[in-house]
Amino acid sequence: MPHPSRPSFRPAACLAFAAALFLPGCFSMRPEAMTSEEVARRNAATLALLAAEKEPLPAELTLGFAYARALQYNLDRRVKAMETAIAFGQFDLAKFDTLPKLTAEAGYFNRDNESIVRSRDSVTGQPSLAHPSVSSDRNHMSSSVGPTWSLLDFGSSYYSAKQAGDRALSAVERRRKSTHLLLAEVRSAFWRVAVAQRLETELVETLRVADAALVEGRRLEQERLRPPAESLRLQKALLENIRQLEALRQDMQASRLELAHLLSAPTDAHFTVLEPTFTLPPGLVDVPAADFETAALAHNPDVAVALYDARIAQLDARKAIVKLFPSVTFDYELHHDTDNYMINNSWNTASARISFDLFRLATLGRDLDSIELTEQLAQRKQMAVLMAVVAQVHLARLEYQTALHAYGRADDLAQVDGRLRDIAVRQGKEEAQSKLDVVSAHTAAIVSLGHRYQAIVQAQAAIGRLQSTLGVDPVSETALDLPTDQLAQRLEAYLAGWQDGSWLKNLNNQPR
Repeated sequence: MPHPSRPSFRPAACLAFAAALFLPGCFSMRPEAMTSEEVARRNAATLALLAAEKEPLPAELTLGFAYARALQYNLDRRVKAMETAIAFGQFDLAKFDTLPKLTAEAGYFNRDNESIVRSRDSVTGQPSLAHPSVSSDRNHMSSSVGPTWSLLDFGSSYYSAKQAGDRALSAVERRRKSTHLLLAEVRSAFWRVAVAQRLETELVETLRVADAALVEGRRLEQERLRPPAESLRLQKALLENIRQLEALRQDMQASRLELAHLLSAPTDAHFTVLEPTFTLPPGLVDVPAADFETAALAHNPDVAVALYDARIAQLDARKAIVKLFPSVTFDYELHHDTDNYMINNSWNTASARISFDLFRLATLGRDLDSIELTEQLAQRKQMAVLMAVVAQVHLARLEYQTALHAYGRADDLAQVDGRLRDIAVRQGKEEAQSKLDVVSAHTAAIVSLGHRYQAIVQAQAAIGRLQSTLGVDPVSETALDLPTDQLAQRLEAYLAGWQDGSWLKNLNNQPR
């Protein structure tokens, strides 16, 4: 039993002292910008980590290996994979919200004087003649633990957990879409690098000859060996040829940098791409458009995301309806208190409560209207996505048909310009042809050959867009854990299936 004359503890003074000590520091905080040294240190650490995670590129790259390398090391795809993992983690956490809440509470209580109470006679209503009594300790601790469960919170948490699951599945579909787009970009960049390799030597030699001819033309102008107008026309033609060749060369150099970036390789990496023996499969245009539409609507990631978004909107409507019901809560707690004046220091309590927000009745009509509009909006979005996917299918087929036709024309033109170049070279050796004509013939041949390969690149890009629109997964997600060489073999088989048309036979039977 505490003694009444014991000196009392004054926590208020301590709290005031703590507030005077810490509050000025809180209000004096300012945002701290990183110094240039800190930025450099963090960037160096990130680059070192990035370099440690990469495998060196082989000297020769196949298209299948480029696919495998991009799927395993592309940073943007890794970000999508981490976002998917986080979404599934949030789903696991949301499932715990459906369980009853188990709350534990503990507290320390202090008074600076005694808790003295007076009493009144319950019969006469007069103050009791007994001395005032002390009802509790100045210092005591209390604790409680027990579950609490709300039927309304359970319903809301249940639908929230299902929404978290749909968002996780939607993240998977977005990751699939990023994979399809990545492979389409790798295919296009790979073929552009192949074009650069084919034309690099001849392009450099033609630029050297053109520069020499331009110097010669300027000399002729200065020495007035030709009429001024003729000399200027000669220089103009040479400059136009040089401009075309330099633009083609810049595009080739950019394609190598782009491919290195997609493969998460250093920009100065030295590699050679092995151009596959690829003939454009004309059978793609013979597949009925209805088959492509059916496959796209069944497997396209955008369609799946729209469906999941529609389900999330429906669950939002159900959550809103659940909140219109009364709340029923059940509690059961175990209590303990160290107060020496209490006879029963430990006890259990159980309760059941029902509550309802009466103001909900005033907004009930608007809530129901909002729920209906939300469902209609989700349905309209789904319709818009379906129409967009169908349009993408037809556009991809049209682009491939156009590229196929352009390839035929470009191939014919490249052959004609190649023969003209050979004639100009022979006549140039016999000095029957001017240097300008030889350079022009070389330039036309290289540009035509570049157009031929550009048509191949466009056709490859159209195939990539068609695959992306159809939602074709080249390999299963588990295959990405394989070594790069083994994954490349599987991807080569996938590309061969598109080449010989074997995949098209089972167009609508592809697993998700």
